[in-house]
Amino acid sequence: MALRLRLENLEPHVAADAGGSLDEALGEVDRMTGILNALLLLARAESGTRGPEPVDVLAVTEERVACWRLVAQPQQIALAIDSESAPVVLAVPGTLDQILDVFLDNALRAAPAGTTIHLRLVEDAGRVAVQCIDAGPGMSEAERARACDRFWRGANAASGEGSGLGLAIAASLARANDGHVLLQEAPGGGLQAEARLPAWPASAPQPTNAAFLEHTWR
Repeated sequence: MALRLRLENLEPHVAADAGGSLDEALGEVDRMTGILNALLLLARAESGTRGPEPVDVLAVTEERVACWRLVAQPQQIALAIDSESAPVVLAVPGTLDQILDVFLDNALRAAPAGTTIHLRLVEDAGRVAVQCIDAGPGMSEAERARACDRFWRGANAASGEGSGLGLAIAASLARANDGHVLLQEAPGGGLQAEARLPAWPASAPQPTNAAFLEHTWR
């Protein structure tokens, strides 16, 4: 932040024909800040300092979609949630939010205008699958195999775009919750990014923890 402020303060003293270089420097500062923040998030995810609790998946998904619509609407991209139930997973509070942010950020970078990104919630065999499906160019099988590696960026990524840590963070967060991230080709093309997390057992008592109630009644 201090470096960015110093660069911004230089703007009145920079010649008009050098303004582009200053903008590039500011962009590089923002990129490095993003990488540092991502590394801190990854370190926290792997520290295991907080235990899992029941989390309302539909409520968290609705909350994140409401925030990302501010980004999607100017791009003429719709966001839709498909769910026939209100599943509950056992997860560290806040981690599902961050996984969804990674999925939606990537999907919005890839999806063309006029398309819809679908968030689908599926319960199956003691797991809840949170799927983000876009209509973008998708990834090859080889790219999908490497996409969750740290600092990996696809061949089509624009220069300076992303840190190469988003899916690595999502995968780490899923593992911290005894789950995993799966990348598949979406029906009809595009990418289906999926986080599979352990479901809150149906036989367990109704959740009453603060994190669950905060999302449920927000």
